[in-house]
Amino acid sequence: MKDIAVIIQSRDRVEEFINTINMLYTTCYDQKNFDIIGVIDDDQIQLYSQVKNIYPDIIWLHPKHTPGSWVNLVKIQHDFIKNNDYYFIWAVCDDFFDVSKNWDFSIITQKNKYPDDLFTIHSSNKKDLLAEEVRKNAYIYNDNNLDNIGFGIYHNYCERLPVSTKKWIEFMSPIVSNPKFCTQHELITASLIMLLKYHYDINRLVTVNEFYWGSLIDQGGSSICDRKKNYLDLVKNKYEELIPIIEKMYNEINKISKINI
Repeated sequence: MKDIAVIIQSRDRVEEFINTINMLYTTCYDQKNFDIIGVIDDDQIQLYSQVKNIYPDIIWLHPKHTPGSWVNLVKIQHDFIKNNDYYFIWAVCDDFFDVSKNWDFSIITQKNKYPDDLFTIHSSNKKDLLAEEVRKNAYIYNDNNLDNIGFGIYHNYCERLPVSTKKWIEFMSPIVSNPKFCTQHELITASLIMLLKYHYDINRLVTVNEFYWGSLIDQGGSSICDRKKNYLDLVKNKYEELIPIIEKMYNEINKISKINI
């Protein structure tokens, strides 16, 4: 099994999808390090058929298309992650650009960084200087107001294309499978990182200096399903729905640390 699964969702944008795949292949260190998983709705299989001819090694997932909902998209991806043994999962969009040379090698250098395998990777995008400064302290806070922290995560500080371990994704899966949060994997990732730091003083955000990407267009995925309202409601409720997840993470981290003493 390869170390990295790069998951790309795409709809109605065959050219952008091809360009993204080509970028990943031409900038990587070794194609043997990763698989590309194309997630294409079942009503667009024919539209994307040419991509199969160009890139025969791509693995395909075809969820049933439900307009205005990502529930099926998320479920099929998480089922795939659960049933395969990739160490890292990188969910990207079909409209991001300028990924760093040897990006796959940079990611793999972090494998087994923690014995419990619970962590997520933040790129080091030097163009985003504010986020670069903030993420050094795992989404720092100058007071104890979780509302302020959540507002900052939403508007400024969040890595939009995080790389996470399979184990991290499995712990996070119940919340992002919820229809309210199925478009928010990057916000939930950042929030879990912040809450682990806030409640337990544990930092599981890893920034890799040699790994970055330049920009993304974001042509609509972040605007559906009342994304902003649902996330800010989560913040107002003091992240109540995330607390059980960080408790489980904390217990797992403690359990593995005791085994390795």
